[in-house]
Amino acid sequence: MEPVNEPLRDYAPGTVERASLQRVLADLAGADPIDLTLTIAGAQRPGAGDPIRVVQPHRHDQGLGRTWRATGAEVSAAVEAAVAAGAE
Repeated sequence: MEPVNEPLRDYAPGTVERASLQRVLADLAGADPIDLTLTIAGAQRPGAGDPIRVVQPHRHDQGLGRTWRATGAEVSAAVEAAVAAGAE
């Protein structure tokens, strides 16, 4: 099967894409921050490292959630998963 890219969107002023993005960002801004777990080999894992605040790319004072820095154990697990996936 040949890979296919997602359609390109420009988010120009007045476009449906931009309005949709603005609605989602407004919804996220009003919601409780979400925890963004690490996903390694298809399994979600809670972070064990230091927390990292995730913010809106255009408004750094507006938090969206948090994730965690990967520890050595998580990095090793990710490398092992990548090596195993490459062998398939």
